[in-house]
Amino acid sequence: MLLPSLLNALIAALVVALVAKFVQAEQNQFIPPGLLRFGRRAQIGSLVFLAIALLIGYAALHARPSQRILAYSLSAMSIATALFLVLEFFLTEIWFDAHCIHIRSPWRKRRTVPWSAVSHYSFSVAWGAHLLHTTGFGIIRVDTFLLGFKPFQERLERVLNTPLANSDPEEDCEL
Repeated sequence: MLLPSLLNALIAALVVALVAKFVQAEQNQFIPPGLLRFGRRAQIGSLVFLAIALLIGYAALHARPSQRILAYSLSAMSIATALFLVLEFFLTEIWFDAHCIHIRSPWRKRRTVPWSAVSHYSFSVAWGAHLLHTTGFGIIRVDTFLLGFKPFQERLERVLNTPLANSDPEEDCEL
């Protein structure tokens, strides 16, 4: 009984790793200057994950009575996570120019933040995102999977007058 469960877990891990590799391969795609957005591969990956989550939901409907609570819980978490990713990957965009950062997100209303309001920068390993701390506008989270980050980084470094901290914790470690 343990072998099928272990095999399913290994297959799921392999699928997740392949999807992550598929999404990361898009990082060299051309993005118009001044725009940060998730690429088509990330969007397709989120739709594939939603389809898998819906299949899990369908399978949960046919679970044995003794396993229904667990099956429904797993299904609900999978579908909620997939919907979060679809909304995030399709509706998040950041535009910037010499004066402002314009943010569109499914989680907050559209915001326009002047560069002068950016007070400092940090990187969150837990979120996998660059965090711009502002005065009066909250925190701007810039995901590492957003395409077009390099020009944004250059502009941010000029505004803060300092190079950004390394976003790859492994590169920070000396061997």
